[in-house]
Amino acid sequence: MKKLLIPETIKHKLQLFLGIILNIFSYVVFLLIPQSIQKIIDNSQANFFPILTIIVLFFFNLIFSIVSSYLLLRYAENQVLKLRKNVITDLLKKDQSFYDNNLSGEVSGHIVNDTEVIRLFLSQFFPDFVSSIFLFIISLIFLFRLDFQLSIVMLMCLLMMFIVLIPISNFGGKFAIRKQESLSQLSGFLTEIFQRVKLIKVYQGQQYVKSSLEKRLAKLVKNSFAYSLIDLTIKPVILIFVFIVICISFGYGGYRVAQSTLTAGTLISFLIYLFQLLSPLSSIAQFGNQLKKINASLSVINQYAINTSIDRTREQAMPAPIESIELKGVTFDRDGKNVLNNLDMLFRKGEVTAIVGPSGSGKTTVVELISKLYTTFSGRILFNGIDIRKISTESLYGCLTYVFQGTDIFSGTIYENLVFGLDYKPSIGKVNEILEATALNLEFKNFPNGLETLIGENGIGLSGGQKQRLQIARALLRNADIYIFDEVTAHLDSVSESKVIETIRTYLKNKVIIYITHRISTIQTVDKLYFLENGELTGSGTHGELMQNNLSYRRFLSKEKDNHL
Repeated sequence: MKKLLIPETIKHKLQLFLGIILNIFSYVVFLLIPQSIQKIIDNSQANFFPILTIIVLFFFNLIFSIVSSYLLLRYAENQVLKLRKNVITDLLKKDQSFYDNNLSGEVSGHIVNDTEVIRLFLSQFFPDFVSSIFLFIISLIFLFRLDFQLSIVMLMCLLMMFIVLIPISNFGGKFAIRKQESLSQLSGFLTEIFQRVKLIKVYQGQQYVKSSLEKRLAKLVKNSFAYSLIDLTIKPVILIFVFIVICISFGYGGYRVAQSTLTAGTLISFLIYLFQLLSPLSSIAQFGNQLKKINASLSVINQYAINTSIDRTREQAMPAPIESIELKGVTFDRDGKNVLNNLDMLFRKGEVTAIVGPSGSGKTTVVELISKLYTTFSGRILFNGIDIRKISTESLYGCLTYVFQGTDIFSGTIYENLVFGLDYKPSIGKVNEILEATALNLEFKNFPNGLETLIGENGIGLSGGQKQRLQIARALLRNADIYIFDEVTAHLDSVSESKVIETIRTYLKNKVIIYITHRISTIQTVDKLYFLENGELTGSGTHGELMQNNLSYRRFLSKEKDNHL
């Protein structure tokens, strides 16, 4: 909390400090106005000086308030900007298991909603709370100077109001937190169903979605209604207490005026101070509620932060060029289930290696471990003999390219997808050469705006084969030492597949190339094979050697042939 409230730079500390000071000044200036009003009422002679004083005080109050609001907003926006950037940066460094267990939409909802709660707290509630404490103390001093007995009566009434309101406010804070959580869960659910619209339509899943949506909306309505009801209840309770305080102050003050122990100007001035006290009292009363909300938001945001206790100073740069990647006794469990068991593998520079096996045998998991997407495994993964745990993630990804099994295309233009993540700007000639090699050049030229054509969310404007070839073209533009291709020819016909395999061979000489594939035509082109079954390595060698020596491999290929007939 302290790190969030107090900025790091002197500039932003000054913004916070001056913003609060000017906010207090604006209140103090406003507190001087009732004294001038008292002089006008109690002075029987015409005197324009108090009137002029009131006008000047209002002017300074306005100036101080505007400048204070500007400084505090700049401070709050800077703190939230830094928080959002840090959270998103940390999320991008999270182990893949985090994303396996959390809905992306729910995470996004928390980032947007919870940081907005924090922004409001920093820009409004925290400065108002600090200023309100000063204003409350100064107002009490003025009130006691005006009339001690009337101040005691008023203070007792306000104390009763606090005793009633604080428990109600704290109770409402619980529902405010629940409402925030319900909103994030709804955001996650909506993101997921919008990403699966085709599936929902084709499988007629509208009723299931409707039922699930109704449950989430009902939960949101329940928490939102409870929070709003408590909030609405507090307002009339406050008005009732304010009315009681005013009536008691007027009654007792009127009696004192009638007894000539209090002037009319003093009574009017006292009541104005009383009204001025209501705003800071409200801020102080609500601060506990707001503090609960921000603590709940911060606890969620802190879950998204990376583990700072891990010593990353000892991590070293990726050894280049990569000559070999070796797995020694690698075992990996996911959700208590063994996925890989005691694997030994070797991938060399200049060789094309394929990992094959039935679905669910752990092929993709192997390359996810090599890519450091998961870090909780036993055994060792060595790059040029150096353990992957000692290599910085940024350095690893600077040397590795992974073309995923799905079609990972961003909304935007074709060109933006081609150059995504590149640390250099490729020449037009280089881009056209790669597009020609992946048989995309002529196809993209026929598009309305060529490479500047917008292709929609997840590349909706492209065919499945075009998406796969675009991902391969993007990979070929990267200057990496390691290339991993996970089922990259699944959507291609035999002619396109053959051309793509030949292109990869041509452009990626002297690289470490790893295929994950079911395609027999691809398997037959590689230098070495690893055959997995149920997370265990049951065969390795060339295609010919495995055909001759491994019965399980022959059965696997036979099934694949039958599946493609």
